[in-house]
Amino acid sequence: MKGKGLNVIVLAFAAACLGTVLTVSLIAVTTQGIFGTRTITSTSVVEPSPQLAVTNRVVEFVWDLNNFTSAPLAGFYTDSSVARWYGNQVMFGLNGTYKGQTNIAGTGSALYSGFLEQLHEFDDINATVSFVNLAIDVIQPNMVNATFRVLISGYNSRWGTISAQADVEQQWVSQGATWTILSDNWDYLFSTLPSTIIPLSMNPM
Repeated sequence: MKGKGLNVIVLAFAAACLGTVLTVSLIAVTTQGIFGTRTITSTSVVEPSPQLAVTNRVVEFVWDLNNFTSAPLAGFYTDSSVARWYGNQVMFGLNGTYKGQTNIAGTGSALYSGFLEQLHEFDDINATVSFVNLAIDVIQPNMVNATFRVLISGYNSRWGTISAQADVEQQWVSQGATWTILSDNWDYLFSTLPSTIIPLSMNPM
């Protein structure tokens, strides 16, 4: 009689796509005994923690800000979302409160479309948007607060160096498998826009 043996092989990998990280484990168990060799396999999928999921969404959000179009940003908001821009020297005169996906990230007079289109109008500004000091606070399994500082910088041959900073506080909520922004508050610390630039005429809702 052959002796019994047990071999366990565990393979794990992480895949990240559009803010979602899934850990997929493949377990193969091979047993050997008097009845021959038998292999049993099983798989399991573990969804990311709220902290990791929102971290990925914030990275995606800032990445999309650099596309100079509000179209990708619409997916971060719903009709229940509220965005508020305030503080010192809010860029392009966009201070105010904006309610709903259409007014925040729609086309035309929406907050982010106006902001990005105006920023993009500098012929050779080469502007970038980045962030630092990201902190994630899980309030509930389906509600997470994210705070970070946005850094906006660029250079234009006509206007010179342009920069701005704002402290951002976002409340994210889980909509099934997708995390969206319920509240989006930008507290501007400063911006160095030239006084000759005419702010956009926006209508916060």
